[in-house]
Amino acid sequence: VQQSISTQNDGKFNFKSIPLGAYELTFEKTDYESQTKDITLSGAETVSADIVMVLSVGNINGKVIDQKTNEGISGVQVIITGTDNAKQNKITDNTGRFSVIGVKKGEYLIEMTKDDYLTKDDKIKVEGGKTTEGNYVLVKKEANLSILLDKLDFKTSIDNINLEIENKGSIEMNYAITSDVDWLTFVSSGKVDANSKKNIAIKA
Repeated sequence: VQQSISTQNDGKFNFKSIPLGAYELTFEKTDYESQTKDITLSGAETVSADIVMVLSVGNINGKVIDQKTNEGISGVQVIITGTDNAKQNKITDNTGRFSVIGVKKGEYLIEMTKDDYLTKDDKIKVEGGKTTEGNYVLVKKEANLSILLDKLDFKTSIDNINLEIENKGSIEMNYAITSDVDWLTFVSSGKVDANSKKNIAIKA
């Protein structure tokens, strides 16, 4: 036989006229961990069954900053994914901050994305009844030009030299080549993909 009752505003409850015997009390409430307690009624006495309920949810407060300026980045999309693959989406405010309220305790994957920045993934652990703080740094996408030949030396028997341009950055780079002489032939402009190299033939 089961009986159920809700606690009063002060957290107290009272079962009346219960037959003698052993019982298991189960305490349940949304956002709290379930608790059980065994009691035995052996006579005409009132048995106390005090229990401490523990929150099963916590909060996340985070801030996303720029690697170089250390300033908060607004408009970053923050995706929080739990072990059950459930997702929550947040956008950072003008100071780069975001918050998630009422998150079930456990480990989460946080993915942060914004145009012109490299995507960042991180992990965070949420504990029940606590607020977990996280600070995250995003790196801005940049081109990084490297020319592996800094001098063109046309010898008597050479009329063609390959100039190699390397983009060590994280975004596509446009380039332009100019010359102060009119006897060189080459493709004067183009693009180099991120983390890529390009050979440019220069003819005399």
